[in-house]
Amino acid sequence: MKKFTILLFAFLLCFITAFSVACKNGETTAKIESVTETQIVMSIEETDGKATAFDALKSLRNQDLISFDYVESSYGAYITSINGKAEYVIESTLTSSKGYSWMLYTSDMENAYEEKSIEINGITCGQSAFGASSLAVKSDELYVWVFEYYEYTW
Repeated sequence: MKKFTILLFAFLLCFITAFSVACKNGETTAKIESVTETQIVMSIEETDGKATAFDALKSLRNQDLISFDYVESSYGAYITSINGKAEYVIESTLTSSKGYSWMLYTSDMENAYEEKSIEINGITCGQSAFGASSLAVKSDELYVWVFEYYEYTW
């Protein structure tokens, strides 16, 4: 009976370890290049190839470099505040919305809109074509959160 218990314990330990490794994805180590009240410039030191911009934010939070709030939606994580600076709506109707929010930009122009871009230390960063939970991060690229005015009509 003791042998069976040991074998069962070993099997469960292997299963739990394999399961936790299989469930781990989105590991990255991010660092801050610069930070102001309305702009966070981050880069990626290490990534497992599955990590997203949201994972990079979590990496910075885990290092106690920033704080942020978000809400989950069917589109993924939506960042509502960074370092206490929260989005706000100036006007909202059935057909439009105006306000200030955190927008994500990246130097990875394969995943960004060229029409809406900013320059960081001579590097062009376009507004991300994906949300924070969907934009895969890469080493040697910049990811920039900018608190800026928006105006949408639908």
